[in-house]
Amino acid sequence: MNPFMQFVEYSLIGIASGGAYIIAALGFVIIFKAGNIFNFAMGEMMMIGAYLLYGTVTQLKFGWPVGLLVALAGSALLALLIERALLRPMIGRPVVVLVMITLGVGSVLRGVAGLVWGPNIVPLPEFLPQQPVFLGDILVPGKLAWSFVVFGALALAFIAYYRYSRAGVAIRATSSDQITAEGLASISARCFR
Repeated sequence: MNPFMQFVEYSLIGIASGGAYIIAALGFVIIFKAGNIFNFAMGEMMMIGAYLLYGTVTQLKFGWPVGLLVALAGSALLALLIERALLRPMIGRPVVVLVMITLGVGSVLRGVAGLVWGPNIVPLPEFLPQQPVFLGDILVPGKLAWSFVVFGALALAFIAYYRYSRAGVAIRATSSDQITAEGLASISARCFR
C-alpha cells in the first residue's frame, strides 16, 4: 500500500475511533448549555449506563436490545434523579457549589459501581458486526466503522431535535437566559391548568 493510502486508512480509523467522543462531547455541551455548568460526573454517568448494559446482557442473560433499553432508561432515570434531587435546589447558588456537587456525584457513582460490579474492568457484550469494512484498498475495522455510523446518526438526531422540536427550542432558550425561561415556564403552567 502506498504511503498516501496508508495515511488515509489511518486517518479513517482515527476518525472512526473518535465516534464515541462525538456523543460524550455532545452530552457535555447539552448539559453546559442547559444549565451553565460543566458536569464533572458525566463520565461516571456514562459508566453506569455501560454497566447496566453489561449487567442486563451478560449477567442476567437478556438480549442486547433489552440491555440497551435498560441502559437508556436507567441512565435517564439517574440523570433525572440527580437533576431533581441535587442540582435543581441549587439554582441561583454560586457555580462552585454546583461543580462540587457534580464532583461528589461522580465519586458516589464510582463507589456504587465498585460495590455492585466489582473493581475489575469488564468487557461490554459485542453486538456490532465485526467484519472489516473495505473502501477499495482501505480497511476499517467493522466495530469502529459501525460504531461511528451509530454515533453519527445519534448526533444528527440530537441536532435535529434541538433545532426543530418545540422542546429542543425551549431547552436552547433556557440556555440563553435560565431565569427568564423559568419565569415563562411558571406563567405558562398557570395558564394551562
